[in-house]
Amino acid sequence: MNNFHKEIPRLKLLGVGSSEMRALKTNLLLALQELGLNVIIEEIEEFEKLMQYDISGIPALSFDGKVLLQKQVPSVEVLKDILKLEFNHSNNSENFGDL
Repeated sequence: MNNFHKEIPRLKLLGVGSSEMRALKTNLLLALQELGLNVIIEEIEEFEKLMQYDISGIPALSFDGKVLLQKQVPSVEVLKDILKLEFNHSNNSENFGDL
């Protein structure tokens, strides 16, 4: 019996509830939906936790310990390109179909 299963990947959305943070979350959710990706989004809003990331501004997006973007709100299409690149290079890519 094989108990091997992949953990669902987590994207970390870094910010403090600003309009830019809400816009990034909206675009990110749309991009994930359009790509058919099953990803957990963890929102990091506490100042002490934000300081643990190597960012110079918010909002920011992190995956697998790597900051993907900061101080910007990319379009849904740009986010899709970023996500495709990251998930195709991660060890989790087989869980996400043909990106």
